Amino acid sequence: NLLEAAERLLALPVCFHDRTGRIHLPREFVVHRLDACTRVNERDAAQSCMRYATQDIPGRLAGIMREECPAGFLQFMAPVGADGFLDGVLFVGPCWARAGKPPYPDLPVLRDRRRQDDIAELTSALAAELSRRIRSETGDGYDFRRQVLEFLQHGTTGIPTLAELARHVAKSPSRTGHRVTEVFGMPFTQLVHAARARQAAQWLIATDDAAGAIAQRLGYCNQAYFCKRFREVIGCTPQEYRRANRRDP
Repeated sequence: NLLEAAERLLALPVCFHDRTGRIHLPREFVVHRLDACTRVNERDAAQSCMRYATQDIPGRLAGIMREECPAGFLQFMAPVGADGFLDGVLFVGPCWARAGKPPYPDLPVLRDRRRQDDIAELTSALAAELSRRIRSETGDGYDFRRQVLEFLQHGTTGIPTLAELARHVAKSPSRTGHRVTEVFGMPFTQLVHAARARQAAQWLIATDDAAGAIAQRLGYCNQAYFCKRFREVIGCTPQEYRRANRRDP
C-alpha cells in the first residue's frame, strides 16, 4: 500500500531491489516495468543497465542520488536499511529529463528542476519509512542484527570467525550461523566481507590511505584478496571506487 500510494503521489514508477531475500513484494514493485525499460533490456546484450542497478548503484549509494542510467533515463535512488547495512535500494523513475521527445511513449517527461528536487526529497522520506518498517517487522531479529554489526565493527581487529561471533551473542556456532543467514539474507562469511567492503568504501572517500593500508586495517593480509572481495561487494576495484566518488577541492 505504501509503494502504491507513492506511485500515485509521485506519478512515477516505484520499485525496490531487495538485497536480503527477506522482503517479499508483488512483482510489479521489484522490477523496472515500463515498456521503455523492457525494450532497452531486450537490446542490451552487455546487460549494462542490469549491472548498473544491481552492482554499480549499491556500491556507490550513501544517500539520495539522482542520475541517468546507461539508457539515458533519469532515476532517483535511495538506500534502505539501518546501522550502515544496505537491505535494498529504492528506485523512483525512470523518466526523461533531456531536451526533445522521449524515445519511448510511456517514458514520463520530467525537466523541471524544482519538481526533481521535490521528488528527491520524497524518495528519501519514502526510503526512511521503508527502513523503519523493515526494522519493526524484523522484531527480535533487529536486536540480533545490532549485536552482529557491533561485533563486526568493534569486536575484533582481524577477520572475525563464526565461533567468535557465537561467543559474543551467547549462542552455539550452528545456531548463530543459521540466525545470521535468516536475519541478513546471507551466510556469515559473505556478511563479513560485505561489512568490511562497505567500511573500506567509506575510508577510501574520507581518507588518503592507500588501499593496501586499508586492507591491513580491516584484517586482510593479502591486498589482492581484499580487492577481489571488494569488487564482489561494491562492483569495482578500490581504486576505481575512489576515483568515481572522491570530490577533491
